[in-house]
Amino acid sequence: MSKISDLTPDAQNAKAHNPRNVGMIVNALHEVGAARSIVIDEDGNILAGNATIEAAVEAGIENLQIVDVDGETVVAVRRKGLTPEQKKRLAYFDNRTAELADWDSEQVLADLEAGVDLDGLFTDIELEDFGWEPDKAEDPGADMDRAQELQEKWGVKRGDLWEMVSREGSIKHTLFCGDAASANIDCKIAIYDPPFDWSVAQQDMALSWVKWDTAILMGLANCMPLAARHDLCHWWIWDSGMARFAGKGYKPMSGCAIVFAFGQKRNWHEGQGLAALDRADVAHYDFPTQVVAIQDSLGGQDHERRQKPYALLDYIISLYSEANDCIGDPFAGTGTALIACENLKRRYCGSEIILENCAVILDRYAEAFDIKPTAL
Repeated sequence: MSKISDLTPDAQNAKAHNPRNVGMIVNALHEVGAARSIVIDEDGNILAGNATIEAAVEAGIENLQIVDVDGETVVAVRRKGLTPEQKKRLAYFDNRTAELADWDSEQVLADLEAGVDLDGLFTDIELEDFGWEPDKAEDPGADMDRAQELQEKWGVKRGDLWEMVSREGSIKHTLFCGDAASANIDCKIAIYDPPFDWSVAQQDMALSWVKWDTAILMGLANCMPLAARHDLCHWWIWDSGMARFAGKGYKPMSGCAIVFAFGQKRNWHEGQGLAALDRADVAHYDFPTQVVAIQDSLGGQDHERRQKPYALLDYIISLYSEANDCIGDPFAGTGTALIACENLKRRYCGSEIILENCAVILDRYAEAFDIKPTAL
């Protein structure tokens, strides 16, 4: 029989166990006895279960039974002699004590700085709550004044499929140069930004060009009949600075867009969405935010050629998707959604019918992330 005193606690444990947390574990040990196993390495260093050992020492428990395993077998602790009430109390103790522990923000940040891989454990939004600042590239913007020159530089042809590897190398973005109906986009979230002068019939037809779970479509007031679709989840308004309130309520003007969400209901992540608005210093109410006021610095009325603000795409992608989700962009325009996807660790799958725009997108990505796109 080994002793607890032979173990070495983790001095860099990222979990901070406050007195109430440890105290409740002590109470559990007194009331229902030891039940949860811990994890140690070959040298007796505690990998998981620091609070349990701390509480066991305080509770006066000295003995330690070690079970050697190779990770291929689940270890089950069989407790004997518990009454039905104690069994129920034990389950509550186990779950509640885990909730009472806090994260040590300084240790989490130190681990990130040291290169510890926390991928899949926290979202970027959650890491930002610890004070982490995501590595977002400086977006050079779309250089439309050099569109023809860039077309010659990249040699884009209709039917081309381009691949852009992410900075981490784990995600591969693609851009199809041609009609969205021929792009074979299959994605979790599709973001539709067709020309604003398209008819309702054209916009409705475009929704069938991509295989999606949720589709986000932006349009002017003339697309309101789309609200009759059976798969409408909800809608909100992007106010680019020209909205007006009149006698009977909100009056979206030509500088505003109605944003429809079709598909799976409640397929959104309000915390991530609101955090995106906070990043852009956009004032908002609690979700659902019916009017999102993100200033369009470009202005103008040429909606077909306007570049959407980065903050708008950041909000949409954060609100409706999670890390590693595939984002479809059948009307890629100048590539703002691609830049947002790379920064937010989403996989981008887009198409653009105007070849000069495709060249602008490729060059924009190459300049922002110092990664050269390749033609497949």
